[in-house]
Amino acid sequence: YGQVLIDIVRVGTRYEVPVDVLLARIAIGAIADPAVDADGMLTLSLGDATLDFDEVMKRVVGIALEEFEADRAWILGPIDEPALFVDVAYEATRPEWPGALARGEKIPLASSRPFLRRASESSEPVEGWPGEEGLDANMLRQFGALSQLVQILRTRDDRSWAFGLHSCARPRSWSVQEKRLFGTIGRYAKLAIDNAILHRRAIAEA
Repeated sequence: YGQVLIDIVRVGTRYEVPVDVLLARIAIGAIADPAVDADGMLTLSLGDATLDFDEVMKRVVGIALEEFEADRAWILGPIDEPALFVDVAYEATRPEWPGALARGEKIPLASSRPFLRRASESSEPVEGWPGEEGLDANMLRQFGALSQLVQILRTRDDRSWAFGLHSCARPRSWSVQEKRLFGTIGRYAKLAIDNAILHRRAIAEA
């Protein structure tokens, strides 16, 4: 497949990325870790096509962690009611900020249901802060999260997954461009999950 190069404009130490152009191949193939070269270009190396669910999801959270310079990226779920506790399915973290997956802990959902419903109804990723109504402040403090950015992925098997970023070293507000880019990554992550579901069904029915 070669490489896909996507223009990226540096603004201070932050990136302003043209939206709806990144990760268009994630639904059908493996994507290596991205790197920003000296010319300010975001490079995505595409390897052999794969439908391996676990491998694709690990790469999704790894890309999100690095691209947004977050302290933790995670995919949680399924989060559909009436579940009270749920596992973190995939996560990528900075060494100093291990998450629930690394710690072997489940995430309580009851106190965060209003926030999750708001994220599910929103057309873009939603920010959350400790002390915000409808969000479990104790859970955020437990994992050192000073702010988060979350979107809900609803897959073709009618299950919902929460895909999020944590900022732990400092409180952070994400820009409009960053929200759009994160939303784009989430849409293609959903397609990757859907393809894995179809692939598994085809194998089971063969």
